[in-house]
Amino acid sequence: MRIGTKVICVDDANIDARIPNKPECGKEYHIRDIISYVVNKPGQKGALLKEISNPLVTNKDGMKHEPSFNINRFVELDSLGAAYNDKEEEFQDFMKELYELQEWANS
Repeated sequence: MRIGTKVICVDDANIDARIPNKPECGKEYHIRDIISYVVNKPGQKGALLKEISNPLVTNKDGMKHEPSFNINRFVELDSLGAAYNDKEEEFQDFMKELYELQEWANS
């Protein structure tokens, strides 16, 4: 994922109750920024969303920042579309082969 990517929320469970504005499962959003977690969850990434903003909070190290949402809560819509198109093409190929087999069996 990168800034500007259109995503859909697939997990809205257990988001910190202190965050007033949260993504909802099944809704579409755009990535506004990607944050690398350093203090609370090193190695993980969070997403800030164009459609949602929240007041600043103070981190464990005393720095203020806007809370982000774990990037694993989202799936790129483009990747879902590509996966669907691949399966659609496989299905069309299968149906063509099936039709050819039926014609061969009936001849």
